Amino acid sequence: MTTFAEINSPIGLRDLPLSYSEYTSLAYESFANPRTLVFVDTNVLALPFNFHSAARRGFYSLLKIPTTGGRLRVPGWASNEFFHRAFRSKESDHGFAGNVKKTLGSFPNKDHMMTVLSRSASQEELSRLARQYEVEPERVLAHISKVFSKLNESFGKLGSDLDPDLVHAELDRELRGCYLPLDFNKHCVDVAAHADRRRANRIPPGLTDDRKGDADRRGRDAGNVDGDLALWLEILNAAAEINRKRAIDAKYESVLVLCEERKGDFIYAPKFRSHEEAARKPATERLKNNEPKISLIDPRLASEFETKLGHRNIAFVNIEHIADGWLRSPPADRGATSEIREASFEIRVGCAKNASINRPMFAELYQR
Repeated sequence: MTTFAEINSPIGLRDLPLSYSEYTSLAYESFANPRTLVFVDTNVLALPFNFHSAARRGFYSLLKIPTTGGRLRVPGWASNEFFHRAFRSKESDHGFAGNVKKTLGSFPNKDHMMTVLSRSASQEELSRLARQYEVEPERVLAHISKVFSKLNESFGKLGSDLDPDLVHAELDRELRGCYLPLDFNKHCVDVAAHADRRRANRIPPGLTDDRKGDADRRGRDAGNVDGDLALWLEILNAAAEINRKRAIDAKYESVLVLCEERKGDFIYAPKFRSHEEAARKPATERLKNNEPKISLIDPRLASEFETKLGHRNIAFVNIEHIADGWLRSPPADRGATSEIREASFEIRVGCAKNASINRPMFAELYQR
């Protein structure tokens, strides 16, 4: 089996020698391997706040794979960022309250639409709407009012299981025992000693973090200027320290960081990747790496990791890629219960960021 160490080239890869399904299978197999240490970034902790209950069951079921073996850690810096956002609101609202309810609430209501149509729609336009809805012109406004009433009533019931306080309690319960302690004062001193030097020499992460705030901002308004670097240095130190305490034959052989990061502070994207059916394609035919895009750890971070751990077997992986690999794995490897099968499907749908990814496609994969 290919390992992440094999594709973590010191100078980066233009062509990734894996198809999308091969990459997600590698991600899941590494994630499920008892010799892999798994870290979770703040943006992954934020995911379940926008998941319905079935997708959250999938999320927690997936995380149980490493938590059951004591292999999952939430960095102290990630906990710090999570706490700051969760409680930063001056009101009683949870800082991670999803946008779903707000989005649904912004849908035009009946009264608003009636006002707009009455003021702005010409008689000709109303007649066209009447023909479209197959009603008499004098009844078209009443018909549209009825349509919007039903839509508002239906939408008002959506997102009812997205209670942020409930999700917060679920995260606390499901990840209890996984949170790493951190000496914040010492860690901030270490980060400050590295930040400007790395930024001046274009060494990630944190090359864009200075846009988050400035030196004049303090306290609750501070911009977490070196947050990415703080997280990375903690992961480096924690991975090395955890392995140092383990027996020679029990040391972790790889590290995965579950992260929804999109900017290039941690990762880069090869320009091309293998076709799903590479053997049937001409050697000269190249597939662009997009929709969905696969990213690998920045080579400079892999190099830094190697000096600490002695290998380059590390990856920053999206939850949706792990879930996709989970779905492709044999049923015996992911559990046979219908709840687990449904949850593995739902988490993949819940994480999907590509508009072309839809439920029918996953339903087909789910049945395999």
